[in-house]
Amino acid sequence: MISDLYDSVVEVFRRYGCPAAVYLGSQYQSQHTETLRVVIVQETDSYAPPLPSLSPLATQQYMYGVINPRPVGTRKCGFFVELWATAPQQRDPQDQYRADLAYLDALINQFAVALQQTASGIHVLEGGQAGPGNGAAGSAGLGYVLRVSVDVPIIDAKWPAQQLSACTETWVHRPATADITIAGNVDPESPHYQPQPPFRVPTPTE
Repeated sequence: MISDLYDSVVEVFRRYGCPAAVYLGSQYQSQHTETLRVVIVQETDSYAPPLPSLSPLATQQYMYGVINPRPVGTRKCGFFVELWATAPQQRDPQDQYRADLAYLDALINQFAVALQQTASGIHVLEGGQAGPGNGAAGSAGLGYVLRVSVDVPIIDAKWPAQQLSACTETWVHRPATADITIAGNVDPESPHYQPQPPFRVPTPTE
């Protein structure tokens, strides 16, 4: 799902030290409030049979319910990504465009790497083009629009089909109530002080 892909891109950017802000939704388009900015917007989908990447044995196992959930189709999820980059102000104004372009190239590369790590083998970079305002004199930063599709399996499973990200699970399952039990001896006196042992909170039930 696009929401999960968004979460993964944010995480990859964090691990790689990329300072770009990442947004999800068309409401964030054309709001160039950061020097490095990524906006993911869902677009047109198409649908196809299940991906033919399963081995004959795995296909049999899916058919007879040995492996669950069973894929019944493929949603080719289309979206576009607006990338915006502004380099630090250059001493010579004639160097600004080149510096902005270098930052934009780096941001495109970083997003492509994030997709590769998140959806390797199931995504296609369909093309990209420079933003319409890139040639304007004195424009602050450069834009780029990248079009992408990702194959999302349609699976035969109970709601919510195990496709909801962690940020939405609470809403789906309702807040959980559980007793927290701490096992072990905790001696507050030095030198026998022990830190609190770990404890487990049960996950929400369906």
